[in-house]
Amino acid sequence: MSRLYKPTDFSALLEKYTDSPLFSRSASNIDRERSNSTPPRNEVIRARRSILSKIFTTAQRWEYLEKNPTRQVQVPSLVNARDKTTLTPEQVRALLGKLKEPYRTMVLLAVLSGLRRGEIFGLRWK
Repeated sequence: MSRLYKPTDFSALLEKYTDSPLFSRSASNIDRERSNSTPPRNEVIRARRSILSKIFTTAQRWEYLEKNPTRQVQVPSLVNARDKTTLTPEQVRALLGKLKEPYRTMVLLAVLSGLRRGEIFGLRWK
């Protein structure tokens, strides 16, 4: 069973830490800190921003902050670093000739429909 906390549960703790640098951050400070360190992966940056945003949104809702500084932080867009590999029609024919059912049907479905692996594996085969 999850436990719901009210703002009063953390009021003493928040009063102790509201003068800390965490609560006096601005978007420019956060961006500057990020640019001065070794850059983590984009997914890590986005996850950290999300966590900080949730913390600051709660602090804002509890009226410890006027605004959420993470709303102005620019996060890098996610870029797929892997190159896309495509098969030629000859390669598809050779592959289909070597596969047995149901794998032959799965590959044929993927080639003809453009479905991704997870989408194909989620289908119900009857």
